Amino acid sequence: MMQLDAGGFSKGYGPTAQIQTEYLVRGLLSLGYDALNLSHKEFYKGSALLKKIEKENKFNFLSSSIYYENGKAFAQPSMIKTLSAKGIDSPPFKKLKVALFGLCDQKDKLLHRSVNESQLKSIDPVLAAAELFPDLRKKSDIVVLLYHGKYKRLEAILKSTKWIDVVILGGEYYSARSVVGSDAIIVSTPSLGKHLSSVTLTIDSQKRILSHEKRSIALSEDVEEDERFLQFVQDFEKEKKEHAKSRTKTTSR
Repeated sequence: MMQLDAGGFSKGYGPTAQIQTEYLVRGLLSLGYDALNLSHKEFYKGSALLKKIEKENKFNFLSSSIYYENGKAFAQPSMIKTLSAKGIDSPPFKKLKVALFGLCDQKDKLLHRSVNESQLKSIDPVLAAAELFPDLRKKSDIVVLLYHGKYKRLEAILKSTKWIDVVILGGEYYSARSVVGSDAIIVSTPSLGKHLSSVTLTIDSQKRILSHEKRSIALSEDVEEDERFLQFVQDFEKEKKEHAKSRTKTTSR
């Protein structure tokens, strides 16, 4: 099993946006998320915050289309996760290699003028998929794209590349549907965290996808509370109050 996020998770504006983003990522990682893709929304508070979160959590964000102006990749462009067969009698295979890469809509400048950092841009996702990552198919059994952006651009990506098996769609998540001419399975999750979407793949001994099943699971208040996350909430509220106090003192001087 893998847990993935297509991007757009960051809290954008407001005095506590940075705190909310930091705690949200910590929460997702505590839930066992394997990869978090970056979209333009994650850069509202600058790129230094994202690097700080990576360092503190010993975790790498995923992005195959965000680069510095000198051409250097901002985040890890792709990764390969090896899954082991568990809980199955006589599995058709013992290991499955899953390649992950992340794209977002093109934007020439990701940072606001007030942010004093090296400028970043997101390149054309269609070109990025076609030119930079076709070798992922050679290195893996299944290829998964985490994509945040407009559905029309996703259509163009899937029509120009035939080696993507599964797409996790963010941004225009409400448009998730199959693309004519592509066998890629597209799944998305409704916004505001009220549902969890899952896709289950049935794979044969040759590691080919035979079928799939999508599910949308509504979150319920009947689920027993987790002590770790109760502590997260308490720490978050405490930090918010301390931040508000410091802002009040600064303003009153």
